[in-house]
Amino acid sequence: MKVIIFFVLNLSVLTASASEDWERKATGPFYVEYFGEINKIDGIATLQMLRDYNEKIEFDGFLIKSVQTLREFDCGDKTTKVQKYTGYADQMGEGEILFQKTGEDSWETVDSMTFLEFALKSACKV
Repeated sequence: MKVIIFFVLNLSVLTASASEDWERKATGPFYVEYFGEINKIDGIATLQMLRDYNEKIEFDGFLIKSVQTLREFDCGDKTTKVQKYTGYADQMGEGEILFQKTGEDSWETVDSMTFLEFALKSACKV
């Protein structure tokens, strides 16, 4: 019985992460960019981002079809840093996880008129 409960709980966690609500935000010549969950506490917003590629691309030595990025924004200072990157074999963060990488410790300034500024404004308006 314990094994069945464990399996059901794990399946529900996997289903929840795979069925994340993604909202399409940008389309480039070789990719589509989506935003997911946004959380904001004390002027720091986190934004789950997903980039789907039309074809497999090399990212950090791996051939991937999508990458999820958990990005932090300091809404007051207008700076950002990446908490974590996760590369997937298939689009929409599906398939085998090919790598997970911790982001940078240092904050970088978000330049105006860039996609990152759009992301900052989207995350900070929550």
